[in-house]
Amino acid sequence: MRPLTKREKFGLILVGIAAAFALIYLLILPLISGWRAKLGEVRLKEEQLKTARALAAMEASLRLLSAEVENELGARGDPILSDELMKRLQESFSIDELNRATAADLMKVEGMDAAKAAAIVSYRESIGGFSSFEQLRELRSSAFKGDEQAVIIGRVSALAKRAGINKIDSLTIRTIASSKPAQVSQKAKRELIRRLFIAEVKAQLRALESGSQLRFKTVFPPIPPQLPQELRIRVARMIVEKGGIPTRSDYQEVLDELLSSGESSPQPSDEELLPIEEELLSALGEEAIDIDPKAAMLTLLDYSKKVAAKEAELRGIVYGMAASYKPRLYQVDLIFKTKLENLVRFIAGIKDSLKWIDPRGLRIGVADEKKGILSVQLTLIATVL
Repeated sequence: MRPLTKREKFGLILVGIAAAFALIYLLILPLISGWRAKLGEVRLKEEQLKTARALAAMEASLRLLSAEVENELGARGDPILSDELMKRLQESFSIDELNRATAADLMKVEGMDAAKAAAIVSYRESIGGFSSFEQLRELRSSAFKGDEQAVIIGRVSALAKRAGINKIDSLTIRTIASSKPAQVSQKAKRELIRRLFIAEVKAQLRALESGSQLRFKTVFPPIPPQLPQELRIRVARMIVEKGGIPTRSDYQEVLDELLSSGESSPQPSDEELLPIEEELLSALGEEAIDIDPKAAMLTLLDYSKKVAAKEAELRGIVYGMAASYKPRLYQVDLIFKTKLENLVRFIAGIKDSLKWIDPRGLRIGVADEKKGILSVQLTLIATVL
């Protein structure tokens, strides 16, 4: 077998980079999916009533975060509403009526069962209401509902085809014996709390941008409603981009954008905030007639303080909960022939869209030197929670 060319070696480096696996997402899922069982346990103990209440209050937000994380992992299944059922819903309800409908109202539509109706109501509450019927297509089942091995084979085969690998000579899958349950780390619990906050801010942002009301009570304090809508929208966008609790300088950047259309200006002290009031009023328009820039900054800083306090409270609850997970592991072995660029595209696709699958073993030979075709043996490990 001839040695690999520099181009092929460079491609393999890219393969190695593409195979990086973000375990933190997989560690979050047991906390999300297992919260109901934990709620049932703690309700039996009066001394843990506070924990039970905290978990119950997190229900809507956890459901929202669960869908978001499943989407990031590529672990979402098929839409639960067929095209025909979608059509019947549009014939039966306007958007306003859909946003007011109860599960019982929805079940009057032919083909609508209790589970689908409950899912629609739950999703509607978590996103603050529907602005279009197309949002119903976001309602999906779990990717692993049914035969897990068939799901894995289907996902891997589809990705291979999209990468230009039209024929797989051999594809086998087997179960790997599970080890003892692993404890969920404090790092994963901390990440859960952070992601919960960001998911709620995203929901607030969607509601603000669509002009609708948030239809569920958030765990974390909402962005102060007394602030102008445009300022709240910009603060929400900044929080989502930052991925955490804002600081004074973060808020000042947002105010600077309103004052100078994105041009940076020096950060003023509290005493210097008042003179720029007229500029802020001009930037925010009529809605901000009574806004005091200094008061707005103090309100935002107080908001961050309250969010940090709630985060600390949740850490005290979640950190004290024993949480473990025992994933189901599958080994997938593939043999195929392809060009190097297709192989890189395939593994990069796994990294981007199927974060629950980890490329573990790779052997490459030369199948056709003239055509630049490689023979590939690839081993994947799929982790299902």
